Amino acid sequence: MPNTSVNYISSHQPPAANHDLASPWLIFTGLDGLLTDSCAHISRPTLETLEKLKKNNIPVIFNSNKTFSELLEIRKIINNTHPFIIENGSVICVPDGYFNSKEVVDKMNGYAMYFLSDHYSMVIQKLHRIRQDGKLNFEGFYDWTKTDIIKNAGINPHLALLNQQRLSSEPILWHDTAAKFEMFKAELKKYQLTLTPANKFFVITGKTSKASAMKLLKEKYQQEYKNKISMFALSSFADDHKMLKQADFSSIISTEKPSSTLRHCQNTFFQKQTNSEGWIESVEYFLKNKFNQNPC
Repeated sequence: MPNTSVNYISSHQPPAANHDLASPWLIFTGLDGLLTDSCAHISRPTLETLEKLKKNNIPVIFNSNKTFSELLEIRKIINNTHPFIIENGSVICVPDGYFNSKEVVDKMNGYAMYFLSDHYSMVIQKLHRIRQDGKLNFEGFYDWTKTDIIKNAGINPHLALLNQQRLSSEPILWHDTAAKFEMFKAELKKYQLTLTPANKFFVITGKTSKASAMKLLKEKYQQEYKNKISMFALSSFADDHKMLKQADFSSIISTEKPSSTLRHCQNTFFQKQTNSEGWIESVEYFLKNKFNQNPC
């Protein structure tokens, strides 16, 4: 039975006051395998490091493949009041009142929503057309019940519910041949869709990325505060190389061999200690070696 409707969980938070940007740095970070484990738990040492960043007035901005509902919960746990980016760069979510901008944008639960990709219904329409016309064998969250998502994604019922509440992206499992996968990628390009690997899934979005969303949000900070903004980006995925390369300083926290573009970047810190320990060490390195210096 396909998932034909979504009831969004209301997690409305009061509007955030306009922040004084005492630091010229913004931190953009992934979550999975860095700040959170598979059950979305956050360790005490990670919370202590986040508190240290807060005391230094450094905004921590989540840039993740997670959904709006998932990130609302995580931000509430750590009392994060800054903007965040969801579903592989598809939407920038800014708390009402955070910036002085009077732009007319979509609103949801006390947030201004800057869509950089197609809305979910359009992504699904395009995918179903590609699947039907090409007689391709793949399936995604829209095709599944919550029970199916629990089984296929290996997550608990609560996370499955939050994962169903998608705004602009669709994770799929590919069940067809390698030759047909090449045809599928060509069709995605024709329909202005982007494919990003995510563990055993492929996430389909419109023509956007974590890197492009990060760049746009940086521009909004610069417009607001009229000063130079520098970016520190952290990820555990080698496929985030565009996001990492675009930052003034970056850290890849992974045992995977980094891409050549990252290996030759002097402002990239390689941390082979994975999970939250690697994230904490990377942040500590940044605070000690980069925070009080001008980026190269």
